[in-house]
Amino acid sequence: MKLPLEMKIRGPVLKYLLRKALAGFVPMEIVARPKHGFDALPMAAWLRNELRFLIDEYLDPVRLKRQGIFQPQVVETVVKQHMTGGRFNHWWKLWQLLVLQMWLERWVGI
Repeated sequence: MKLPLEMKIRGPVLKYLLRKALAGFVPMEIVARPKHGFDALPMAAWLRNELRFLIDEYLDPVRLKRQGIFQPQVVETVVKQHMTGGRFNHWWKLWQLLVLQMWLERWVGI
């Protein structure tokens, strides 16, 4: 944050200093490529499989009821719909809930 703006942005080039530092170490097609969001990651599948334990722990209905912030039955419906796959892909909603729950645990203690 303390870097001067001209070190971060040069004309249309964002992350100027980072791109300059990576040149020579990383192929130019990667250094110069446009920004990519989370769509490139298989988050929906990960939340159904490898990261399912996070949903089981942080979005547990008993935990949600104790906190009193979200309606456990609504969250449970979203989780069930996502886990069945098909036309339901709620990975972004679930990810946001997971991150908030982790933050609440860490910084608020609930």
